[in-house]
Amino acid sequence: MDNRDLDNDVIYLAVKKIFNEGLNGKEILEVGCSKGYRLNWFRKEGAVTFGFDPSESAIFDGKKDYGFNENELFVSDAASFFSENETKFDVIIFGHSLYLVDPKDIPKIVSGAFNSLREGGFIIIFDFDSEPQRQVYHHYDGVYSFKARFDSFFTWIPQMILCSKEVREHKGSISMGNQKEDCALSIIRKVPIKNAFLEFTGELIPNNMLGD
Repeated sequence: MDNRDLDNDVIYLAVKKIFNEGLNGKEILEVGCSKGYRLNWFRKEGAVTFGFDPSESAIFDGKKDYGFNENELFVSDAASFFSENETKFDVIIFGHSLYLVDPKDIPKIVSGAFNSLREGGFIIIFDFDSEPQRQVYHHYDGVYSFKARFDSFFTWIPQMILCSKEVREHKGSISMGNQKEDCALSIIRKVPIKNAFLEFTGELIPNNMLGD
């Protein structure tokens, strides 16, 4: 069984703070969920949970350790999942998963996550936060990681509002300003179109404001 500490898990705490009235019935998706330890915490509090990971062994362990079924925990990559998904979620979690995504798949994932999120729902990202950079991924030969300011991938969409952002170190402690290790906990909300766009009044701009 996993011995991770929910009392110090920044994503778990963020979700609990957002839904301080309780998680009962909230539908939560975690992208790159590993064996689903975090989803298991949410499920115990009444949430309806779903997660996927490209690792077959992690998904196998999650089903064995936590009793998830094949509709709750499954093997997939983000681009494939969002291209086929029709379910709507209250929360979509990206916990240290975007930096390992092939950059060519980012537009599909952003678009898919936007369409899979209910109006009023939240995307929560905890991942590296830096100017775009490519690095050798030291866990596997021939694999690269791609770091960026991942919240900006979503917030260019007017309906996606950045509610809060906290910069921390990789393990969750206070940032020391290290571009290679700094991460950000970003909370983004999908608001209604009427709140995202100002209503055009039809008034013309006075000529004396247009300049020469």
